[in-house]
Amino acid sequence: MQYNPKVHSIFLVGFMGCGKTTVGRLLAERLAWSFVDLDQRIADNEGRTIPEIFSDGGEPAFRIAERQALFETVSAANTVVAAGGGLFCDPENRRLIAGAGGWAVFLDVPWSVIKSRIGSRDPTRPMWDSHSAAKAVYDRRLGAYRMADAVVAVGTDWSAAEVAKKIVQLRPELACAL
Repeated sequence: MQYNPKVHSIFLVGFMGCGKTTVGRLLAERLAWSFVDLDQRIADNEGRTIPEIFSDGGEPAFRIAERQALFETVSAANTVVAAGGGLFCDPENRRLIAGAGGWAVFLDVPWSVIKSRIGSRDPTRPMWDSHSAAKAVYDRRLGAYRMADAVVAVGTDWSAAEVAKKIVQLRPELACAL
């Protein structure tokens, strides 16, 4: 992606369980910006949960709702967005984020940490049927995640506050949040 000297919004990307929502809320608070959890926006727009969207229309229905939520969010200034795990895998979504002045940050959390955070089966996460199935999805998505503007290699024992601080340190214009 292309470097943008001014950050209009920050999009946290990465696999489910990597901490996008937790870190995003904290980061937005530190920056005194708005926070949007894109999955929550989708659920609110659709009037049903993410598992219900998947159950009713499968992944294609979810991706349509996700793109609509992205359109609603991408131009917002001073906003931290916790993107869904698959959003950044779509090249058009990456172009929309970059074109709107968004800065994409990949929270690169080790698989072992993600696995321990999610557990064996989480019915609220439609793409997590088993460790092996989820690992296959993770492996497929990793290349897209690495196309983000920045990668934060999260340590196995880092707190959300440490991750937020690392993100802020990557951009001098955000230093007020330290």
